[in-house]
Amino acid sequence: MFKENFSRYEFKFPMTYSDVDCLIEDLRPFVHPDEHADGNGMYTISSIYMDNKQLQCYYETINGDNFRQKVRLRVYGEHNTLSSPSFLEIKGKIEGLVVKRRVKMVLSDAMDFVKDCVANGYDFDISKYKSTNPQILKELQRVIVSNNLEFVNVVSYDRLPFVCTADPDLRITFDYNIRTRADDLDLTKGTRGKSTCPEGVAILEVKTSKAIPMWLVKILATYGYRNQTFSKYCSHYSPQNVMLAGPESGNIHALKATDSSKGDK
Repeated sequence: MFKENFSRYEFKFPMTYSDVDCLIEDLRPFVHPDEHADGNGMYTISSIYMDNKQLQCYYETINGDNFRQKVRLRVYGEHNTLSSPSFLEIKGKIEGLVVKRRVKMVLSDAMDFVKDCVANGYDFDISKYKSTNPQILKELQRVIVSNNLEFVNVVSYDRLPFVCTADPDLRITFDYNIRTRADDLDLTKGTRGKSTCPEGVAILEVKTSKAIPMWLVKILATYGYRNQTFSKYCSHYSPQNVMLAGPESGNIHALKATDSSKGDK
């Protein structure tokens, strides 16, 4: 079911592919594949992120500001057209709590709405754009215009998603092949991009509005991984350092993503 408003905590754990395979086997008694996944249990996500010329959203994230927001336009699947469904979102973070507000729109309308905000500010008829929630669309307009946001890069990745059988609110996902580009800022132009994640590493994300259940804590503890900061958006501008294996294992490896295209913007 499509949710327009929700809040949750998100925990990220960069992991090697080999550990991901083992972890998935440990998780199987507790989870089932996401119903939206394809025959391989995966789907592809692409998002155009917005920022201003000062890269305000980037620096808020890098500096770990207690309150920060991003605006992005998201689609699912490798191939999209102007008539594809899309999701225009405000993703905020307040003292560690992730808050999302979003509308569903036809991709062409969402693109045109953003272009209208950038070019005309508040001086256009917002009612001509159909969305699932006009009030949230007005809020998106306010955030885009007041912060002078514009499209800056596309982030794509392949996701292997699971849902906890006992608690559908708990989602566990593995993101592979994270790539970004700063040209062709159009979600109908495919999912190509430059890799911005260390080779052989996937990003495990645990998403829940509650505490992580003890069974999952125990499973994660056996691998020695620790919750870390990893921003897919920020990885376009600066390599993301990840620590593989926690201090319990006595084998800490610091990996750095391949240098992304800082000058692409």
